Amino acid sequence: MQILTYPHPALARICRRDFTVSMDDINQMFFLLRECGGLGLAAPQVDIDGRFFITAWGDIFINPRIVSGAHPIKIMEQCLSLPGETYEVKRLSKIKLATGQGFKGVQAIVIQHEINHLDGKLIRDQHA
Repeated sequence: MQILTYPHPALARICRRDFTVSMDDINQMFFLLRECGGLGLAAPQVDIDGRFFITAWGDIFINPRIVSGAHPIKIMEQCLSLPGETYEVKRLSKIKLATGQGFKGVQAIVIQHEINHLDGKLIRDQHA
């Protein structure tokens, strides 16, 4: 398993809500994320067609959906699929997911970034 980089077509697809993934794939994703020093890694970045991502703080988000947010900010972001590139993007500094979980700060920003991957969007396409 490897992290795909732009312009790989898997990075532009909208991921499926109905999918299966093995624990081996998830464990490999966590290994890659730790190895690269990233904060999040979405399924399409490793060529898996499923709406899920993992985070450096150890969570797995399956079919995540943001239902509310507040406090928009502009922030400089990087992406493991766009090595060496940095973009200014607009994000909400506080979000709530459909599961009822609330996040703020860096966690909220990472979640938004990874959900964009699940929708086939890269930061290079949405910079502020």
